[in-house]
Amino acid sequence: MSGHNITAWSVNESEVQVGSTITYPDAGFFLSLDAGITRDGLAWFLESGGRGNPDISWFDTGGSPIGKISVPHEESRVIAVGEEAVIYLCGTHRNRRPECLALEPGDDEPLWQVQLEGRTAVVGGALVPGLFYVATQDGGLYAIGAGL
Repeated sequence: MSGHNITAWSVNESEVQVGSTITYPDAGFFLSLDAGITRDGLAWFLESGGRGNPDISWFDTGGSPIGKISVPHEESRVIAVGEEAVIYLCGTHRNRRPECLALEPGDDEPLWQVQLEGRTAVVGGALVPGLFYVATQDGGLYAIGAGL
């Protein structure tokens, strides 16, 4: 990702193969924090307007917007992208409580939200069939039913 551009790439036995670049000039956001393309070709951006909480935006292959939803916490990070372009992310509220949620293009509200124990940052995780694993900075490991 670079600005409003997403470039496809892959690794073969000995080198990185750079593919095509898709540009989304009408995105209208200030800063892309993270981005990707789903299996179905939808582009997504975790974006910040410089103030307040970030947003997730989805675009079709032609660059037209599909949906946008505000993330209800600061310091968000995308952990995984699942089926149907559902984005699984975690972040912290102003009270420093970590929380994870699942967002789907076109919906105004998260599919689900789960607040974790303690006051620590989420450092990573993984999505496997039926479960969403989350690791926290203080050594916690959570298994959340992905279809909550």
